[in-house]
Amino acid sequence: MATAKIYCKVGDRKPKSIKSKVVDGTAVQVTQSINGVKTVITEGVVHIEGGPPPPTCQEHAHWDGARCVCDTGYHDENGVCAPDVTPPPSDIDKFGIKKLHQSTGREWFSKWDNGVARKWGSQGTDVRNPDPKDMECDLHCKTGERGIITTATVDGNGECVLYGTTPRLYINDPNRIKKWLNVEMTVYFYIVKKLPEGGAYVACRLAGRSNHQNEFDCSASGTGYSGETKNSDGTNQIRRENGHPAYSVNILGPKGVEAGQWIGKKVIVKTQSDGSVLIKHLRDLTDGKDGGDWKLLVEKIDNGNWPLDDKPEYDNIKSCDEFKKVAWDKPLLEPAISCYLRCDNNQVRFKKFSVREI
Repeated sequence: MATAKIYCKVGDRKPKSIKSKVVDGTAVQVTQSINGVKTVITEGVVHIEGGPPPPTCQEHAHWDGARCVCDTGYHDENGVCAPDVTPPPSDIDKFGIKKLHQSTGREWFSKWDNGVARKWGSQGTDVRNPDPKDMECDLHCKTGERGIITTATVDGNGECVLYGTTPRLYINDPNRIKKWLNVEMTVYFYIVKKLPEGGAYVACRLAGRSNHQNEFDCSASGTGYSGETKNSDGTNQIRRENGHPAYSVNILGPKGVEAGQWIGKKVIVKTQSDGSVLIKHLRDLTDGKDGGDWKLLVEKIDNGNWPLDDKPEYDNIKSCDEFKKVAWDKPLLEPAISCYLRCDNNQVRFKKFSVREI
């Protein structure tokens, strides 16, 4: 058997005087066309009987029977096998906003910057009414109160304006197969005006681990953890809902300067190794400059010791076929259908809205 070696670059082909065919799917029989010298290639190793020697490829490459190719984990850069390099995950999302946790799976980003302006109104509390350009973004709430019709208006350049008494955008799978668990939710909001006779509800709320989309036909579905800014005095707080409308005691944070500027809000909901749930509520006042300067406003660890605010309300919660009443003295550990954005009795501009599994 010949022992001489021929050095080949990546992409070099075998000598033109050799023809090959597959034998049994695993070996290639090669016959030299000049003098009939037989060569057998099995599992990438070339054996030549009395004929031209097998080629030897450069470092990190091998002969595949026809040419030199790079080994697994390497790629061709101008004839040289260079190692594959996986870039580190970015700490900036598609809107240029800092990720405080890396994504580990499902992500949703608002499609309000797709160049398509549109406007749609709520069809009621028992009908999905998604963004015409995004089936996972559902305007699902009362059609209107006090003569005020709830609407969502997208400019196509990145903003959505919610107008109404209780508008909510639920981010969920219309088929209810995919669910959310550990999430980092982000949005920027700008209060345009408060509506006449508005109640002291919220200017902006982000909520996770929620099945709230069914609150009006099953009170047990209205669960979740949320971070919100009050409409009345700008108080920032964390809330736990144990069914609609049975809350635990509010965890209060500082008041804020909210009107007349863009406010960034992040809410993080994450199960800890000890089985407790960490909820964080953060704010950015730079309009996302350099990814945002995110300051912690308030946080809470739910390990089952979060007292009820109104026990009679909780006692009135009823289970239904799809959703069972949760125990108020245990953390909410199950994945849920929705994360949602809410504002009450306001006209509010929103942008850079995202939900990411972390």
